[in-house]
Amino acid sequence: MTSECGCSGQLTLNRMTDHPNAELVRSGYAAMAGGDADTFLAMLADDIKWHFPGKSAVSGDFEGKSALLAHVAAMAAAAGSLDIQLVHMLADDTFAVAIEHVVATKGDKRYDRHDIAVFRMKDGRVAEGWAYVENLDEWEALLS
Repeated sequence: MTSECGCSGQLTLNRMTDHPNAELVRSGYAAMAGGDADTFLAMLADDIKWHFPGKSAVSGDFEGKSALLAHVAAMAAAAGSLDIQLVHMLADDTFAVAIEHVVATKGDKRYDRHDIAVFRMKDGRVAEGWAYVENLDEWEALLS
């Protein structure tokens, strides 16, 4: 059957292999989940810049591997139990975008949302990143 546009109405999807930047960032998520800080740090540019929204103690702009690692540790400590699962990854030569399922529990407070992380890639490493929190008020209430 042919439609008015002249197309057959059939859709063919080809499974493509992941872009190298998707594979790199995916390996970083796996490293963090497994407690492998060395592998996580290896995917980062030495002068990595990371931006985390909000007004809490874990919000702000962080520059350098040690500052980012300290931010991740502070966030985990402030959030009580924290579990970040990679749901989906998109990437090209310049950017990688991760959809995360984030669950954190602290006392009687719980954050269970899908957040997004955007990574700017340069020379095969993460040069800069931005965290986008689905519900910033809920996240910051958990931390208080």
